[in-house]
Amino acid sequence: MQNKERGSVAIIVTVTILFIIILLSSFLIYTSSRRRAQLEETQKISDSYDGRLEEIYNNLEERDLIKASKVASDPNTYYGVQVTGYTCTNSEAVPIWRIFYADNTNIYLISDDYIASQYVPNSAGGHAPNIGDTNYKLYLTNVYTDYTGSEWINSNSKGKKWLNQFLTQYGTSTNNNIKAVAYIMDTNIWSTFAGVDAEYAMGGPTIELFCESYKQTHPSKYVDYSVTNSNGYGVKLNTSSSYSTSVSDLPQNDFNQIYIKSDTSKARGMWLASPSSYSSSHLMDAAYYGNVGYYNYYDTGCGIRPLVCLRSDVRLKKTSDGVYAIQ
Repeated sequence: MQNKERGSVAIIVTVTILFIIILLSSFLIYTSSRRRAQLEETQKISDSYDGRLEEIYNNLEERDLIKASKVASDPNTYYGVQVTGYTCTNSEAVPIWRIFYADNTNIYLISDDYIASQYVPNSAGGHAPNIGDTNYKLYLTNVYTDYTGSEWINSNSKGKKWLNQFLTQYGTSTNNNIKAVAYIMDTNIWSTFAGVDAEYAMGGPTIELFCESYKQTHPSKYVDYSVTNSNGYGVKLNTSSSYSTSVSDLPQNDFNQIYIKSDTSKARGMWLASPSSYSSSHLMDAAYYGNVGYYNYYDTGCGIRPLVCLRSDVRLKKTSDGVYAIQ
């Protein structure tokens, strides 16, 4: 009888222990699952928070970046300012680049000064332009014969939209001046100034681009243009009634000299990549004394200030020293 009672007690104890073990295991499994769920939820919250922080940071970064449309909307702030971080094959030729113009898509830079002859490219036919009495004065006797004129520009230059009025009216012109213009607008040879941040480069602005920029910074008294005959463009102040071959008395050195540079130690002015209505041999120029007018392709006083069209995705950021860096 006692053995039977002891057996019954042992069974009860064993069952009880097994029951406790099962309960304990279930509790541990439940606790582990709950803990795992809590950890997963915590990780989700953490990931979401980190993502939100990154989004906020990126938005702040984007807010500090300046795109072309912002430059175009505030030319008095941005035109003429120095831009750093732009590099090209001929970087040493242009120590300082400045903003010349912007539309809703692209920012355009211009060389702060005339470039030395050793950095000026040979023509499509391999000829170097002639050098005047300084190493910065360049005339175009050697190079214009390597181009056919308007048709060549229409077929080859990435900057042709900035000579649109003449090319539309005189798309087959073979005048000497439009041949010389083709050299300045030859985006193939000027590619040594087109770095990875650029769509193209030319040897200078056209009269159309010059006037579009100037109008934005001088809205009360600006230079206007029109093709007045088969030779090329005439110009006038908006306050005048008729076009002429030149305008004068423009302010010198404003907007950090992107339009008119009064210093003549290197050159008297810059070539503008446009034919002048004065004659079939004359291009346009922007001269030191505040004149936008005409200059013969074989005259020796003008210099080159390369122009660069930046890619549409390029952004600028203002630095602590007040210049704008390419991002």
